[in-house]
Amino acid sequence: MSLESVNIVWFKRDLRLVDHESLDLAVSVGKPLVLLYVFEPSVMAYDDSDVRHWRFVYQSLLDM
Repeated sequence: MSLESVNIVWFKRDLRLVDHESLDLAVSVGKPLVLLYVFEPSVMAYDDSDVRHWRFVYQSLLDM
């Protein structure tokens, strides 16, 4: 059984697809690519967190 390696880019706060150093590096290697974003409850509970922001993040991820 052979396992194919993949590159994973974990988007934390930077959802850019252009001028994103980690993403550019992962793509340049030529391996399959997994884009990952985790909605973290602890981050979503910050005092300055707002449902409008999370709606924007969600829509941005769908657009990706």
